[in-house]
Amino acid sequence: MRKTGDPLAGSLRSRKIPEGGCSAAAAVRTQIKPPRHVTLYHAADCGLCERAIEVVEEVHAELGFELELVDIAGRSELEARYRELLPVIEIDGERAFTFFVDADALRARLSLG
Repeated sequence: MRKTGDPLAGSLRSRKIPEGGCSAAAAVRTQIKPPRHVTLYHAADCGLCERAIEVVEEVHAELGFELELVDIAGRSELEARYRELLPVIEIDGERAFTFFVDADALRARLSLG
């Protein structure tokens, strides 16, 4: 359908895109993940907590998710819920790790979203 003198006729710019987008655009949309929210519950003088913070901050620098560090000290509800399991890492409100967190395992959990 190319007309002489119309360089864009029949090109990508002049084609209609079907409702719902083209397959390439749909493929890109399925790969985009919403921002994840990671919460790390910790306490002072907790060696496991210090190491977990290092690991989570390392992965945070790479992936850029939302990160919240919560010190449970003096917060009775949090102390009761988390003290025996510290550190506790939650992803989008769901418990993902307790005691230890591996950087590769965290990356994998974040990519499942």
